[in-house]
Order: sequence, then C-alpha cells, then structure tokens
Amino acid sequence: MKQLPDDFIRQMRSLLGDDADAFLQAASQDDASVSVRLNRRKAAPLSFEETTPVTWCPQGYYLSERPSFTLDPLFHAGAYYVQEASSMFLWTAVQQALRVMEAENRPLKVLDLCAAPGGKSTLLLDVLPEGSVLVANEIVHSRANILAENLTKWGYPHVIVTEAKPEDLCGTYDLILTDVPCSGEGMFRKDDQAVEHWNLGNVEMCAARQREILQAVWPRLRPGGCLIYSTCTFNTAENEENIAWIASHLGADVLSVDTEKLLGKSFDDLGITPSLKGDLPSARFMFHRSKGEGLFMALLQKFSDHEAAASRQSKLSVKTCKMPEPAQRILQSSDDFVCVEVAGRYHAMSAEVLALYDGLAKSKVRMHQAGIALGEIKGKDFIPDAALALSLALKQDAVSLASVDKEKALSYLRREAIVLDANVPRGYAILQYEGQNLGWIKNLGNRANNLYPNEWRIRKL
Repeated sequence: MKQLPDDFIRQMRSLLGDDADAFLQAASQDDASVSVRLNRRKAAPLSFEETTPVTWCPQGYYLSERPSFTLDPLFHAGAYYVQEASSMFLWTAVQQALRVMEAENRPLKVLDLCAAPGGKSTLLLDVLPEGSVLVANEIVHSRANILAENLTKWGYPHVIVTEAKPEDLCGTYDLILTDVPCSGEGMFRKDDQAVEHWNLGNVEMCAARQREILQAVWPRLRPGGCLIYSTCTFNTAENEENIAWIASHLGADVLSVDTEKLLGKSFDDLGITPSLKGDLPSARFMFHRSKGEGLFMALLQKFSDHEAAASRQSKLSVKTCKMPEPAQRILQSSDDFVCVEVAGRYHAMSAEVLALYDGLAKSKVRMHQAGIALGEIKGKDFIPDAALALSLALKQDAVSLASVDKEKALSYLRREAIVLDANVPRGYAILQYEGQNLGWIKNLGNRANNLYPNEWRIRKL
C-alpha cells in the first residue's frame, strides 16, 4: 500500500466527507486498470484474450492483465493506443460539444494544446467529423517528437504537430482541448513520483499556471466555440475553481455532458462523480467509484458576442510544387492534396491544412509534422517516407505488400536485416503484420534494406 501525504489525506477528507475512507483505501492500492483504444479506421482485430468494453468510448476496452505492448507489432502499426480508461471520456465530451455547436457533420478546426504523448489527440481524430484538421501542440521538444511519432502511426492525414507556447499560436479554432499540466493526484496509483512530489504549494502553483495557459489560448477559440478543460487531479483549486474563473473572467457558459442522451446512462450508473464545489457542471472520475485513474473534465462554450482574435486573410506565402510521380501514384485522391517541399522532403496537404500551415509558418512556429510526409528524392530514386506507409491515405493496391509473421515483424521493428520470400517483387514494398502496415523495405532480391526509422526502433525487448 502507498503512503499518501498527510495534507492530501486532509484535503480529500474535507472534500469527500463520509466517502473519504473508501477513496483513500482505493488510492493507496497499486491496482491501476489497463485499457486500450482501437484505431477505428485501421480496423485491426483485438489481439487480447479477455476484454471488457469501456462504456463511454466505443473503441475502448479494459484488459484483464497488462501484456508487453512492445512485443505486439500491431501496437507499432498504430492499430490501437494504450490509454487510461477515464481519459476516454473525452469521446463523450466531444460528442456533446458537436451537438452544442451543431457540427456533427461539419469539418472543424481543432487545437489540442498540451497534446503529448498523443492519447487524447488520437481519440480526437477518431471522434471528429471527417475532414477535420487537428493542430496538436506540445511545448517540450522531446515530448513533441513522441507526439509526432504517435500521430504519424495513427495515420490520419489532416494533422499538424507544433512545438509552441500558447501565446505564439495563431488562427482560430472551433474546439480546443486543454489537458493542462497539473499536480497529478489522479496518477498516484500509477506513478510513485507523483506522490513524492505532491504538496499544497505545488497545487497552488499548478492552479495559477493553468489560468495563465487558459488566458493565453482563449483568443484562439472562436466565439461560440467549445473548450474542453481536463486535469488528472482531484483538488478543487485546479478544477472547479478554475472552471468558475474561466466562466466569469474569460466569458463562457459551462455545459453539462448529457450522458443520459449520449450513452443511455446517468453519471451515477457510470460511476462518475459530479462537481464537488459550486453548481457548475463537470465530470470527475474517482478511484473508489469508477474503473480508471483520476480525471476531471468540463465542457465550456465561449460567449458568441466575444470578438474573435485577428485573423488576416493574406495571400499564401508557402510555395507549392508538383508532387513526385511515385508518390502521386500511391496516394488516394491525390488531386485533393497540394504538395509542399520542406528541406528536401515532400509533404501532401489538404487546402485546410495548407492554410493553417502557412499561418503557423509566418508566425515562425516550429512544426514537426504537417499533412503527410511523402518522401524525398535522392538522385533518380524517390525514397518514400515511413509516414506514407502508415497513412490512411495510402492506396494499398498500388504498392507491393509483404506479409510477415510476428518474429520477422519484431526483427523489422528492431531495424534488423530482413530476408523476404522469393515472390516479393524487387524495389520498395511495405511490410505487413496481420493486415496492418509496419513500414517500408527495399527488396534487393538476395536481401532487403530495412527502412524503418531509426528513432522509432525497438531498443529493448
């Protein structure tokens, strides 16, 4: 059993009253649940023996035990994401936001402000209307790299990954997710360091920092647009009090997530706890009531009479180019994309992605990914990018595919040498496992060059 901080115990007793003993007993255990969420567009079969659905997310499943995800090639193919079940409530919150904005079938511009490592971003891509564009931002460089990798593997083509402070971003968005850095009380069962670093001073510091982040990003939300605020902590300073501050200081309505209409179940049926302070609606996932870790989430809608941030409709400054013929041949609906060359690499972007990319480039925002990385030309050879192999926009019947077993798939993912069957044509081919693309190889006949990105390779088994 974990030893919880005394101040935390006093805080939770004050908040929960008679419920505190059950909560603290659950909080001191090391029995965090394990859950995954399937990539709905890649449609891979579940590779786990015993699963239980996560009620508030149709692609979410609890597992009976934690397998070695590193040893599952489907994980590396972006067929599923390992995500804490409580966080999947975002699916239901977004459904509510779409109803409020009457945007169930309209492509949206969406910003995930604190996006790494990518769990909530990949969920957004699966729940948003087709054609929506996501800007996934992460201010920490190393985490932005991980975010870009996970989003590349998910395969959705209309994504930009940025590395910027909130105040440096540009444009306006229909929906913004702010999963803000917090004191981490909801992670106590999974993360011993969260327990060790916790103190009341840090709670106050986090609450103040969260308001700074919200103040900085608020101009990026269009009037009438929705903001989803979430933390993985329990205290009211970082949760209900911040929601009340947004509503009164920035100007927003706090909206209920109507699980009765969306899921046919009440908060009580789902084990979700409502607000613990004030009467503004929110959703809390508490250790003793729901199967998952700690989470707070609230949905807000910006007053429609607020002025939008200045958005200059200037002429695009980004120069487009002709798409390399090998890429054009294997990209679905290639006429729906424009091609941009960046530092020798070719990228396919929709018109909506290009417009956002252009604005971000003018603002000198660092971008790790924009649209689909197609590849580069070296001499007379077009070398396809790993992102193209994993993209949902790839024309599968226009490329050579080589199916391999698990052992050979793991060798490939370790970036080891691969020998293919004699019937695989020479040239570039995509290695597949269980029908899911892993990446490119170049078949030379007697051997094959492994083109899996070095920075993605499995280092330890």
